[in-house]
Amino acid sequence: MQTINYYSKKLQSKFPLNVFGHMVFEIDVLEIEINQKKIGLIHHLPYFHKISLNEKAEWIKEYFKSWSKERPWMDFEIGFNQFNLSNEEKIQLSKISPEILYCFETLLLQDKLKNISIDEYHIKSHTLVSSENFTVGQNEFLKFKISPKSIQNENWYHSLLSQNIRKIRFDGNRQFEIEELLKLIHSMPEELIKKIEFIEDPFKNFYDSFLFYKLTQINVAIDESLVFYLNNLDHVPIEFPIIIKPSLIGISKTLEFIKLNKKRKIIISSSYEPIEILKGLHFIASYSDNFTQQQNIHGLEVVKYL
Repeated sequence: MQTINYYSKKLQSKFPLNVFGHMVFEIDVLEIEINQKKIGLIHHLPYFHKISLNEKAEWIKEYFKSWSKERPWMDFEIGFNQFNLSNEEKIQLSKISPEILYCFETLLLQDKLKNISIDEYHIKSHTLVSSENFTVGQNEFLKFKISPKSIQNENWYHSLLSQNIRKIRFDGNRQFEIEELLKLIHSMPEELIKKIEFIEDPFKNFYDSFLFYKLTQINVAIDESLVFYLNNLDHVPIEFPIIIKPSLIGISKTLEFIKLNKKRKIIISSSYEPIEILKGLHFIASYSDNFTQQQNIHGLEVVKYL
């Protein structure tokens, strides 16, 4: 029987994190120990993750109490190793939410990658900025958060164009009606429109994406909406990039999705994970690029904490 302990702490961000319109300044984290050895961290992003850290901790205590190096529960190609689970464990794991599954998997992945540097994966990532935090730096690839209010201030158009930016990704966070986004796009300088790679999940009604694409030829990326269309992408244009946040669907499900969608543009995105967890997402992004034979720009910028 394993002795499992966990310790809570808060990570303070150097700048506010915009989560669905809420400004977040700290992230809750649990540090997990098994037999007095640190295994890794799990985190909770307010307004994004639905399950509390305390509930996640209880699941972890239950399922890791019989875990050992000699009995790994996970094959990183196929997810949880069905041959090493009892029938009771299989039934229980089939019932848990993807958020809980991600906690199990990320802890195992952190332990697997503990001696590997994050820089070894050579993953390119965009820089995330917003009107509240406009510091582009030297990155040629930029993600910029927009809202229906963005049209009220056109100064950011010129700020973006003054930077050495090759491609821009706009993030709409499902805030727009189609008329609002069309109005915003039509107000932009043509030079800025040409730099748009795609717009992430801009619409309250996802099906507006198809009409918007038909009218503008601007790609719409599926981000948070992926959880609703995970098993039914047949009607989604192949041109639409797929942005995967493994913390919403689990690591094994992410790897399975990559295998089944080799022809699609797949981008791995973080949900403000600490560096210990982020290393695993770089591992997944590297796997995706190698498997699909693409070199994508992922959403894995390292968030600076105090």
